Amino acid sequence: MPVQGFIMSDEGTTERIMYKELQVEGNNRIILKKAKAELAKAKEELNRAKESSMQSWLDSEPLIDELEMQKANLADAQRSENTTEKLESHLETIHKSIKSKREDQLKIELMIQETNQTLDNTRNDMERLKLERNKDKKTLAKLRQTLHLRKQTVQTLQLTLQAVLLESDAVEESSATVLQQINHPENRSDVVQLTNENYYALTRRTKEMISHANSRVSVSMTKKLAAEASRDLALSRLNKIYSSRSWSMNKTHIMGQRYTDRNAGQDTIVEEEVATNVSLKSSGEESLPKSKGGKQQHSKKSVRSKKTRASDFLGSRYEMS
Repeated sequence: MPVQGFIMSDEGTTERIMYKELQVEGNNRIILKKAKAELAKAKEELNRAKESSMQSWLDSEPLIDELEMQKANLADAQRSENTTEKLESHLETIHKSIKSKREDQLKIELMIQETNQTLDNTRNDMERLKLERNKDKKTLAKLRQTLHLRKQTVQTLQLTLQAVLLESDAVEESSATVLQQINHPENRSDVVQLTNENYYALTRRTKEMISHANSRVSVSMTKKLAAEASRDLALSRLNKIYSSRSWSMNKTHIMGQRYTDRNAGQDTIVEEEVATNVSLKSSGEESLPKSKGGKQQHSKKSVRSKKTRASDFLGSRYEMS
């Protein structure tokens, strides 16, 4: 291709390029205008949005404040709820403590009632024991007084028995003397003469005196046995009273032993005197019939020994009393 043609083609191309560039530039301007218009429109919309958002923010500010207030109230409510739960838990604990303390108080009241009941029972028992002790003291005093009276009664009966024995010995001695004088009138210088009537009257009176003395001895022995039975009964009652007290068993044994030891000799002497009196009674009854046959054997020595024994017994009784 020739150079001119090449240059012409280059010019055409340049024109086309320039045309295209102008066309592109025109398009770009149009686009730029559109873009500017859109940008202006966007700015306006942005401004309107800003204004709207500002207005919305201004309008929502009381709501925000109220929301903050509600948040604060909610926080307070949550704190109050937590506090309420704590208070409820504490209150429940207090209720449990009160219930436990009430139960303890009931137990203490029951213990106090039981203690008071026990004290009342103990007081009643003490009062009853005091009454029983006073009653026992009175009974013991009465029994001691009764025992003392029984002792005095026994002593009186023993003295009475001694007097009766002495009287019986005197009657026996008188009877023996009379019978000896009757049976052996040659032994005496003075002679007593008696009629049969007087003799039998004297004999009968002597028998009556001996019988009366023996009956008195029997009555005295009966009274003595009754007094001893009363004494034994009183001692048994004293033993029962003392046995109810463990500390007084030895005392009862000592008292009974002393009384037994003290009266053993006396009872033995009285029994000997009673046996002697019974033997005298039998010997006197046998001697009276023998006196009718003209023979009497009665020893003055035996009579004197009986009187001596009786006087010794009376002296021993006085020393013991």
